[in-house]
Amino acid sequence: MKSTVKRLPKIRVWLWLVCIAIATAVFYKTGLDIRPVHTDEAVNAVITSERLAGQAYHYDPNDRHGPSLSWLESKVFEFYSVNKLGDMNAAELRISSVLTAAASIVVLGLLPEALPGALLTSALIFALGAPFVFYGRYALHEPVLIFSTLLLIASLSRLWTTGNLKWALIAGLSTGLALCTKEASLITLITIGLSIFVCSKFKSSRAELIETRSPLINQSRVRFALTLILVVSVGLVLLAYSSFGKNPSGFYDFFRSIPLLLKRAAGSGHEKPWYTYAVWLLKPTELSFPFFGWITLGFATLGAIRSFFTPHNTFLIRTLVVYGLFIFLIYSFTPYKTPWLMLEFLMPAVLVAGYGMASVWNLSKGNLNPVLQRAITLIVIFLLVRQTDRLCFRYTSESQNPFSYSSTSPDLERLPLRLNHVAATATANKPFIVAVVSKDYWPLPWTLRSFNHVGYFDQLPETLEVSAVISSLEYAPTVAKQLGKNWVQEFVGLRQDVLIVLFTPESSHSG
Repeated sequence: MKSTVKRLPKIRVWLWLVCIAIATAVFYKTGLDIRPVHTDEAVNAVITSERLAGQAYHYDPNDRHGPSLSWLESKVFEFYSVNKLGDMNAAELRISSVLTAAASIVVLGLLPEALPGALLTSALIFALGAPFVFYGRYALHEPVLIFSTLLLIASLSRLWTTGNLKWALIAGLSTGLALCTKEASLITLITIGLSIFVCSKFKSSRAELIETRSPLINQSRVRFALTLILVVSVGLVLLAYSSFGKNPSGFYDFFRSIPLLLKRAAGSGHEKPWYTYAVWLLKPTELSFPFFGWITLGFATLGAIRSFFTPHNTFLIRTLVVYGLFIFLIYSFTPYKTPWLMLEFLMPAVLVAGYGMASVWNLSKGNLNPVLQRAITLIVIFLLVRQTDRLCFRYTSESQNPFSYSSTSPDLERLPLRLNHVAATATANKPFIVAVVSKDYWPLPWTLRSFNHVGYFDQLPETLEVSAVISSLEYAPTVAKQLGKNWVQEFVGLRQDVLIVLFTPESSHSG
């Protein structure tokens, strides 16, 4: 009976986390197709369509990420009986990220709870925070990387406290999953290891680490566990990048990507000042006050301070503080910046903020404590939802939205409608051929996915009998001269501040 009483609070936490995860999945899935598909999402969709067509996965170390996202997306499309790009829709494309984000909340239950309520408060910030909602509804690699990182931290913690080698196996799988998601996960893994090492050097932290160690843990078991983690993670990377042996060079390409990653880190057109992430998170805009950034910063600061001045065992919280600071500094002083990379340091920041918020709950005693808990929780939920509603559901593509980076113009959605009209007036017994003349044309392969004859060129072929031409502004004068006077030009928004030109026959405009 005694053991049952002790387990009840943890069971309640699990039930709450599962409920929050289910609510998160429903919340994230609402209006999943309201935002135009981003360039990176379009690239991932094309890769997934090749996988659905039975092609072996071929990793491109120059400008692509790992195979895990396309594998997850392919399983979702198989569930919906979709097997080609032309049959895909935006909502189905993004569901894998929604499910991964919800699963991340459940994984929180594997973490040791340094303070009652800390896991639940962290889950609320995860579920409602604008950056996590925005990119949790985005077909990108970051939700998978956050899930794998959380699972790695949780499994390492469980391995240390239980000594059960199944957690070493899970740690190996989560490490492999991270590496199969993004090459930059190497930075994450190294930083986690460095943070654990740094925290173990503090006398008080080392004592807490020893206090939580399982009696099963000894030097030989640690060596075996580390070997198991290495073997499982490397094995998973070998299988995934080589497409289960169908593309043997893929494993070599993964290692070839490391120097290329360092080269891209110099900027590659995404160079920004060191303080950019702080601006994206903390600077008010015309659309919304950055409640998430300030709430996370405030409670994380409180949680970090409290973790060093409390009788409770807070080794994990201290490690997350060090890890979050390290990864924030690394990403801040790396010239290459995109807003979805913020999730890397926001993940540990939210966990520490959840601990800080729960510590406020426990400041007061007696009857005031439940009132304080409810008041703080309701205020935080209200403010987070207010910002999330505006940035993630109402103004998703506005340039003032700090998370809407190089977003696809909503104007592009009229392009296939216009082409369908032109196709209806074209000669019936001839294929409707669309030529795209541009070096930078993404996400057009997604936008034009319903058309069977689309070609992409650096210049318009002389011998090609085209039905419509889409050109960048750079090539538009040459294309116009080549087509002649009987073609009408229309400007269409491609991405933020990027226009393309649609050339259609003058005859399609008559009547």
